[in-house]
Amino acid sequence: MAAPHRFYKTRQWAALRAQQLGREPWCAFHLRLGKYVKADTVDHVTPHKGDAEAFFHGALQSLCHACHSSTKQHQERSRSLGYDINGYPLSGWNRNKS
Repeated sequence: MAAPHRFYKTRQWAALRAQQLGREPWCAFHLRLGKYVKADTVDHVTPHKGDAEAFFHGALQSLCHACHSSTKQHQERSRSLGYDINGYPLSGWNRNKS
């Protein structure tokens, strides 16, 4: 595995990023809430962890900087059990027990 930050400086990533933001210009997390916030960050849905195949061929989503820096990071650190109807991650403490 290569150093993951190295991938972000490639032409291939620049092209993928431009394609993703062109295809999905709105933040995916805000859209789940019915809000339109312009996306400026392309996120790997599943963390690539330095794997070039996952980095360049994994699923992507468009996010605003705020969601990528907070909500997405929280999801990756928590043991998410899915998402509620508002798009927020479910974890042991906020899971509907019905």
